[in-house]
Amino acid sequence: MTITIESSADLYERLTSHLRLRPEQIAFVVADEIRSGSVRRLAARDLLLLQPRGRAHDDWHILLDDGAQKRVLDWAFNQEGWLIEAHSHIGWLGDPARMSHTDLVGLESWVPHVRWRLQRRGYAALVFGNRTFDGIGWCGPLKSAPQLVAAWTTPHHTYSATQDTLSLPEDTGA
Repeated sequence: MTITIESSADLYERLTSHLRLRPEQIAFVVADEIRSGSVRRLAARDLLLLQPRGRAHDDWHILLDDGAQKRVLDWAFNQEGWLIEAHSHIGWLGDPARMSHTDLVGLESWVPHVRWRLQRRGYAALVFGNRTFDGIGWCGPLKSAPQLVAAWTTPHHTYSATQDTLSLPEDTGA
């Protein structure tokens, strides 16, 4: 099963403008799930843009402090629906977009915890490069394998995911 995300052009533009301000920028989106055959369609409806305060940040990684984590989880809990994390790899690391090994290691511990805190709701993680994006999502059992995000669609455009993340070799140090 694959995942597609749908939103207004305005929400997509606000998200990508924020993410392209600097490397390792982060934001969160809440979306409602619409089951459609073998595709999970997520209708994005709200956006939380995180500023540099409340997180450790450099051009190589991002780490939310306890206060920022609480803010995100409280916001998501009250919103209901899927929580979608989006961060940026812009500059030389950007395209084609894919999660780094460091991203995947962080998600391995973060996703089950967040899904448990949000009562097993779905969670997706996206990475945006200069011109491309990629993503994976989890639903079902807390320890379930990730599913591919196939695309993000606005009323006038479909942005296809690179789908490179799950092809990342295990021993990559990136």
